[in-house]
Amino acid sequence: MGPGSVIGPKTKLVALVAVPCLVADQITKLVAVNAIPENTGVKVIPGLFDLTMRYNRGAAFSLFDKHPTIFFLVVAGVAMAALIYFIAQLKLTQRRQIIALAAVLGGAVGNLIDRVRLGAVIDFLLVYFRGLSWPAFNVADAAIVIGVLVFLYDNFREGSAAEPGKSADAKDAA
Repeated sequence: MGPGSVIGPKTKLVALVAVPCLVADQITKLVAVNAIPENTGVKVIPGLFDLTMRYNRGAAFSLFDKHPTIFFLVVAGVAMAALIYFIAQLKLTQRRQIIALAAVLGGAVGNLIDRVRLGAVIDFLLVYFRGLSWPAFNVADAAIVIGVLVFLYDNFREGSAAEPGKSADAKDAA
């Protein structure tokens, strides 16, 4: 951090990823709420993809939907604190891991906003094929899943244990 700089480069990188994830999530949910009646669908790609309007009162895939909202607020708060802690432990050279966790953080904040405002999370994307259906989800969920997958890939890909303390990003640059 240089003189006069208040925000460090890692914080800037986190914000550069988390904020767009959060903004895209909230804007798309606002559009969905205003354009799609609840529990209905709009076929986008017949047999594959619909827009739908659902309020998920549970966790991922509507699990634990009988638990009170406060349960999910506490769980989300703990998860976000853990994410911030893990990001803080990473070195700036571990860019891919920072970006991945920042996407997860942005998605978590997006869903937390819904929980606080509505007591439920707005889900509006529905993917299905030949009788198989993925539970409805949203942009925040997509950011979380993609972030987790990138983080896991980066941590478990071949050779990542060969040089302890060095991320795949640093090895790629070498």
